Amino acid sequence: MPIPDFSNTTTFPVFEDLPFDDDDGAHDAREEWFLVAQVKQNMTITKPTVVAADRGGDEFAITFEDRG
Repeated sequence: MPIPDFSNTTTFPVFEDLPFDDDDGAHDAREEWFLVAQVKQNMTITKPTVVAADRGGDEFAITFEDRG
């Protein structure tokens, strides 16, 4: 398997450019994309939450739902 090209913004978009579930269909659903981010801060109090930064340095929160 070749090493991925992390400079490819189609495969590795910034958070703002990620497709939505209800997107207008402009994004090809067969295309693979991956969010690469750095965890900056753990904000967990009751629900697991972290603050992360994408490749452009923009910060956003990620929360994890209980699967139980």
